[in-house]
Amino acid sequence: MQMIELKEEIKADIEKLVEEINKYNEEIENAIIEMIEYKEKLTNECQELKNKKALKLKNIYQIINDK
Repeated sequence: MQMIELKEEIKADIEKLVEEINKYNEEIENAIIEMIEYKEKLTNECQELKNKKALKLKNIYQIINDK
């Protein structure tokens, strides 16, 4: 009888651990998704800044060459 109770207790503990692991895995997945989205946002902002800088340089060279 004690062996059966012990097995059930161990099974319940394992199920709790699996639930916790799944919860943490979901949190990790969400954090990774957020980081990827943030990286994409920063990449886009960086590209916009590069484009603006290139346009300014183009305008400066054009002004210099027009003189």
